[in-house]
Amino acid sequence: MLFRSAGNVGPNLTQNAVDYQTALGLITNGKGGMPSFKAQYSEDQIKCFAGYVATHSGAPAGKEGPQAKTAEGYPESCKAAGGIFAGG
Repeated sequence: MLFRSAGNVGPNLTQNAVDYQTALGLITNGKGGMPSFKAQYSEDQIKCFAGYVATHSGAPAGKEGPQAKTAEGYPESCKAAGGIFAGG
């Protein structure tokens, strides 16, 4: 399973909700055509990505999706990641 918001690769995240643990595992380890990102990003950065996906997938723009409550430590993980992840 790959993530996408538009295009033809992976599930459509506007229509499909992804829980935090699934997002975390796929972003960390990759699967199928999706590469692992653990060598490129810190643990906090990956947790930030996973929290964002879990919070916003399966919902219209600006709304929380049905898996939002599974987003462990989000958005705190983004603040811990610092820089652009923390909104800076």
